[in-house]
Amino acid sequence: MAGIATASALLAAMSCGARSSLPAPERQGGGGAGGGPPDCVVFNSSAALAPLDLFVMLDASGSMQDVTTGGLQKWDAVSIAFDAFVHDSESNGIGMALSFFPIIDVSVPELCFDSDLCGVPDSCQLMNACPNAGTLCSTDEDCDAAGFPDDPCVPLGLCLNAATEVYCMQGQECAPGTGPCQQVGFCENRFTCESAPYGPPAFGVKMLPAAADEFVAVVDAKNPDGGTPTLPALEGVIDHAVDWSEANPTHNVIVVLATDGFPSVCDPDLDDNPPQAILNIANAAAVGAAAGISTWVIGVFSQAEASEAQANLDSIADAGGTGEAFVITTSGMVTNEFLAALNEVRLTAKSCEFELTKPDEPIDYTEVWVKITPKMGDPVWVSYVSSAAVCGDQGGFYYDEPLGAGVLPTKLILCPQTCAVLGASPNRTVEIFTTCPNPQEDG
Repeated sequence: MAGIATASALLAAMSCGARSSLPAPERQGGGGAGGGPPDCVVFNSSAALAPLDLFVMLDASGSMQDVTTGGLQKWDAVSIAFDAFVHDSESNGIGMALSFFPIIDVSVPELCFDSDLCGVPDSCQLMNACPNAGTLCSTDEDCDAAGFPDDPCVPLGLCLNAATEVYCMQGQECAPGTGPCQQVGFCENRFTCESAPYGPPAFGVKMLPAAADEFVAVVDAKNPDGGTPTLPALEGVIDHAVDWSEANPTHNVIVVLATDGFPSVCDPDLDDNPPQAILNIANAAAVGAAAGISTWVIGVFSQAEASEAQANLDSIADAGGTGEAFVITTSGMVTNEFLAALNEVRLTAKSCEFELTKPDEPIDYTEVWVKITPKMGDPVWVSYVSSAAVCGDQGGFYYDEPLGAGVLPTKLILCPQTCAVLGASPNRTVEIFTTCPNPQEDG
């Protein structure tokens, strides 16, 4: 039987191509533009794009109030992008959930000179800063990364007798009558460091377009404040997304981590081993990927921070099964670039998972073959692999349920490498076949 497109022209959306440059699966023989081998039988189960549920974990730390080159606060630029995204007709049918980090205990003071003010031993984290950069730091290298290589990283203080908050640096004198300058810190226990409270979303899961205005209202009502407890925030939202996915097995559930800073609280490794702190976050993303929840990462950073941010966030995105992070610099058009990143997440996520209905007759799921046709290029045959963990450089597809466990699969999922080959344009086809001869032998 000639093959027919199970999902043709998958999405009527902008043609933005694939971000990945990973190699395509090895080209197989057999089949042409019109279908597979002559006795190839079309998959006896309908396949449709799986419903997409998008869990956003949005950084609402104080640095989101920093102003971009365009004159908007980062928070406002990102908020406008989300407004456009949820009101875009291409987002219709998506389930949206939204959470913020940090979660703040307003009964705990923000600033401290010692832990007695915080009420918990060892909770006052004294701060250092780069004098000319005006940014916080841990080492002199942080000042270098901020674009001020001659800045030392020195203790940050407050002029104790000033009528308002007046910051000072080690070696500086306060104005007459406002000193002395005493090193200041923040109460780490002001921020929730357990992952569980970050699980239940502030909004969602609600379907667009009906929920679009409510989503925007929740974002608009939030005032950025505090530090960046990225680790518990990501752990919490992934745990909740896993629970949601298990309750909705035919849905494609993903997490989008949107942040403007490096983690600053809620991980002991931040003080002694910062690279390990990034690895801890990546490990949280890997746990989600193993449970079928991919993590996409979007960062908004200064130009001076962009290189370090790309490396750090790429490690999280890669562990989360999405390869590369989107890093946007504040010197560019933040709203447009952030919206473009959201659009690509939506398009790629929607195009790579297919909901399967129960077949009319028993089939051997290990013998299923998929033929993908990118917008530009010849058809490529894609074979089954046992799980996401063994996708490898050559790609393939797998099911949401392990075969042989007595449970029929409900989703067919393209490996990230194969999805990248397919691209993210509307002019693509995906055809699903079974009882096919091996195309390697047929060609």
